[in-house]
Amino acid sequence: KNQHISVSRFRNSPHVHIHIYLFHLTSPSPFLFPPQKTRMGHKDEPATLSNEDILLTLVQGEDGSYWAKDHEGWKKDNPDGVCFWDGVDCDPETETEVEAIRLPAAGLIGTLPTELGLLTSLKELSLPKNVIHGSIPNKVAALPRLVELNLAENEITGTFPQFSSSKIRKIILSKNELTGTLPSALGVGHHLLALEEFDVAKNKFTGTVSDVFAPSKKLSLLSLSDNVFSGTIPDSINGGEVLEELYLNRNAFVGPIPLSIADSRTRLREVWLQNNMLSGTVPISISSMSLLKHYYVEGNKLTGTIPASICRADLNADFFEGVADTVTDRNYCDAFACPAGSTTLDGQYPCKACPNLNTNPYLGQQGRCTDLKTSDILKNLYETAGGQDWVDGISWDYPDYTEKNVNNIPIYCDFSGVECDVNGHVVALNLSNRNLKGWLPPTIGFLPYLERLDVSHNDLTGFLPSELRFTPLENLNVADNRLKGRVPPMFCLKGGVNGNGNKGEYDCDHLACPVGTYSHTGMGPNCRACSKGNGFTLGATDCSKGAPMVKGKEGHHRREGGMSGIDIFGLILLSMCVLWAVGFFVLRHMDRRRMTKGAHELPQHEWSID
Repeated sequence: KNQHISVSRFRNSPHVHIHIYLFHLTSPSPFLFPPQKTRMGHKDEPATLSNEDILLTLVQGEDGSYWAKDHEGWKKDNPDGVCFWDGVDCDPETETEVEAIRLPAAGLIGTLPTELGLLTSLKELSLPKNVIHGSIPNKVAALPRLVELNLAENEITGTFPQFSSSKIRKIILSKNELTGTLPSALGVGHHLLALEEFDVAKNKFTGTVSDVFAPSKKLSLLSLSDNVFSGTIPDSINGGEVLEELYLNRNAFVGPIPLSIADSRTRLREVWLQNNMLSGTVPISISSMSLLKHYYVEGNKLTGTIPASICRADLNADFFEGVADTVTDRNYCDAFACPAGSTTLDGQYPCKACPNLNTNPYLGQQGRCTDLKTSDILKNLYETAGGQDWVDGISWDYPDYTEKNVNNIPIYCDFSGVECDVNGHVVALNLSNRNLKGWLPPTIGFLPYLERLDVSHNDLTGFLPSELRFTPLENLNVADNRLKGRVPPMFCLKGGVNGNGNKGEYDCDHLACPVGTYSHTGMGPNCRACSKGNGFTLGATDCSKGAPMVKGKEGHHRREGGMSGIDIFGLILLSMCVLWAVGFFVLRHMDRRRMTKGAHELPQHEWSID
């Protein structure tokens, strides 16, 4: 293995130099690839790190140096050993294996080092309320004995990792900057059957939840609040029937309240569903949930009335917080949700009726009621969909939408894309390919005569408003935008729109192709699946629009995912071929030059092996 070629007689030969150079490119030469040094100094032994070395990777930069001075241990060659360091616990039997790192609100600044994945005995990693940034390394997620991970209230980015440990009970990642979707299985090749607490509130997660938590039969706390999760709440979310606290508020969930979280068999004490887009009615079975303390549903699109059996003094008691004891006419149904046609200012007593020309078809609304005036609805559309940049939208830039034209018809009937009947009622909005940006406001669903709505081939984002079910729509086209989520389930049940409900068949695809599918019209009945990893928008006419952009080096943007493994392999192979070709032609050129000078081929005996 220590052979080398003696070329003393021919050191000036360019032919020999080229061969030596190529030899080094294709061989594990100690000149190009020096052996990795280890603590023992032996070439063939892998590098090893002590527990001390591994833990000190948390001490990073000048900030880390100051931090280490204020904490016991956390220094190189500390004679007491790592088991006596602040925040470090070891196995009491071995007194050498690190089992826990607990440094809450410790002022730690830096990234989560990959080296922590070498602590294979680690069961708990708890670093909440620090200034940790960067992603969670895969090797940390691969810790085989991990039971608890708490990185709440940091600045962690990246996507949710899959965990190797089947023993993990707590995953607390709330108040960070995590993005992407939750994997279908939270574990690597397995589900987290021992999971008891899962909290990713206040991040930037998107996508659906599906049946992610169905196998976790021991789950007692689940918090997905303040993200952008969409789709329906799966009935399996309380599959183990041991869930006690469920926080799904401030997302974009649609559809009805599942019965699994409205059932007497549950142990639920807290259910927070407020500020989503849930529809349907309030299940009467909630009244049988004896352990329930809070069940918040305000800020959704629920209709109907509150069943009287739900209304009791100990449910949502904070609604009457601060109200004088002398107030005896307390309606405990209001504490669950203000009735339709009313609103509350801040989610507390009292509920106030909407004024004239305003409405509120939903239960539990906060703030102002919905303005029913057509002029205000169209003005709202112009403002929320970026009207200043519309193509042929100058007519919409009008100071007073309540004015009438010379024919005593509302002035908005003269706006480009607006079609009115003889009575001045808006029956159609034709705004295709007008450079609409922003979102469709929910108030558009309160145009009482709207039959046709075409906003296709624009750049609208957000979700399709459920309020469109209140219009007499016959034709809807939202194709080729950047809409996300899904068609609201209650809207899917509306007959007559794009032929939906004909022959008793109701299908959301008639309104828009779901995310991950496409058709040339952006709607059914022939929506086809996109290839894996493509299809990002609702009502897609192809599978490329809406692909998320990520920022690369020097501020350049690229499509998420970047180069695939096949792309990288192809690039490497191409580079090798180019190098081989260059070397081959250089050698050929050298041979020809040598032959023309009458040089003879080097005899074999001139080479020697030392």
